[in-house]
Amino acid sequence: MSVKLRVEELRAELQHRGLDASGNKPALVRRLDAAIREEEKDVGSAAANAADGDGAGGVDMDGEGNAENKRKRTSDREVLV
Repeated sequence: MSVKLRVEELRAELQHRGLDASGNKPALVRRLDAAIREEEKDVGSAAANAADGDGAGGVDMDGEGNAENKRKRTSDREVLV
């Protein structure tokens, strides 16, 4: 994907990420692609941590919860308590 960007766009993206923006186009493409892969890996691991139930994402893990968000199950539907 990065290979379609112009050199000035590659440099701008790298600078935006706080990375070195010097070099020729192939070097810039490699650097940006590596940064994008790392960002995707970080996002994926954060999502996995949230799914593991570690409390990430504002999920209340102590069972108390906020009274406004408690629900009472009545037959096939839920109603707020």
